[in-house]
Amino acid sequence: HSFPTRRSSDLYSFFQDEDLLGFLTGKLLVGHAGEPRDIAEAVLYLAGDESRFMTGQTLVVDGGRLIA
Repeated sequence: HSFPTRRSSDLYSFFQDEDLLGFLTGKLLVGHAGEPRDIAEAVLYLAGDESRFMTGQTLVVDGGRLIA
């Protein structure tokens, strides 16, 4: 499989490949692919009052891929 680039005309079909999707999600600690909502929830947290005491941190939203 070749990974899509910004120049790819059909990124959607890349992620419709069940074997590839299974391979990629199998490397995630949460065991499933992320969705746009996962990123949006992190953004809302950072923009909200709940994060008012948070400074100088990196919030990684990757389903555990970084530590897997």
